[in-house]
Amino acid sequence: MTTPDTNRLTELLQQKHQVLVQLQALAKRLLDATTGGDTAAMISLIAAKQGLIDALMSVEKQLSPFREQSPEERVWDSPEHRANAAEISQQCNLLLEDIMTLDRQGIEQAQSRQAKTKLQIDSAHHAASARNAYLSNDAAVAPRIDVAS
Repeated sequence: MTTPDTNRLTELLQQKHQVLVQLQALAKRLLDATTGGDTAAMISLIAAKQGLIDALMSVEKQLSPFREQSPEERVWDSPEHRANAAEISQQCNLLLEDIMTLDRQGIEQAQSRQAKTKLQIDSAHHAASARNAYLSNDAAVAPRIDVAS
């Protein structure tokens, strides 16, 4: 590979890093919205997240040829340039790990809220069933007025 190719690799890694930084910030906001039960914000953030995921997938597709190449085959401008690219790549990996952790926490929060909501609905249903049972028993036992006599 020639030097411009490694320059392109570095550019793509920088693009990936930028998208991941945005995804990380969004994942934090989404976790806050999930924790707070702000459904409208959650929907808006999920839509924005999809756009960033699409951008990340585009960058990843452009990085594919570099994955098929042995790192030793690449020609770098300098050892510093290579070290810089390696550092950006490592930062991307750390960002991705953090994003996945935030997403897992968000899922756990959503599942917890879902379970609480289900309990509340079940409780309300049982209370309504009990109330209806008492009402039907009261109607059956209520004294009747004889108007025929």
